Amino acid sequence: MSSTEFWMLVAGLGLFLYGMSHLEEALKQMEGRSFKLFLQKNTKKKIRAIFSGTVVTALLQSSSIVNLMVLSLVGAGILTMRNAMAVVLGANIGGTFNSWLVALLGFKVELNSITLPLIGLSGIGLIIFNKKKQLSRIALFFMGIGMLFLGLQFMKESMDSLMKSFDFTPYRDWE
Repeated sequence: MSSTEFWMLVAGLGLFLYGMSHLEEALKQMEGRSFKLFLQKNTKKKIRAIFSGTVVTALLQSSSIVNLMVLSLVGAGILTMRNAMAVVLGANIGGTFNSWLVALLGFKVELNSITLPLIGLSGIGLIIFNKKKQLSRIALFFMGIGMLFLGLQFMKESMDSLMKSFDFTPYRDWE
């Protein structure tokens, strides 16, 4: 691993954690009654919560992101642990489904095609809507998701060359 790849990994981790803090801050600020009622309505029944987790995972293509968002919601006191567990189960089902799709169809979606517009538009939104609380909070939320994706992309790219050059033959017959 070269020094550039190492620093890209560290930068990815930093962006990921920074995005996580933005996401959690935005969720704490959105703690309005209507947002709480929306989440509670969609996660009150276990089947609906599992379905919600599965659908959100399918849309975001990452059960890790969904799990981190759920963790942020629980940490912000917006979602109960009981409801969060059902959403996490749904995210894991969605992750398994996504893995099967990737195995069958291949992974052709580049995270940057989603990440860069998300960061760009939410950054502009943060500047334009800085006096409008609700729109600013939404922009902050999407900035957090964009930073999470960018951090994941950096970490993925930093490890690509290591994975391509790593020799697995000594471990092939390992039992």
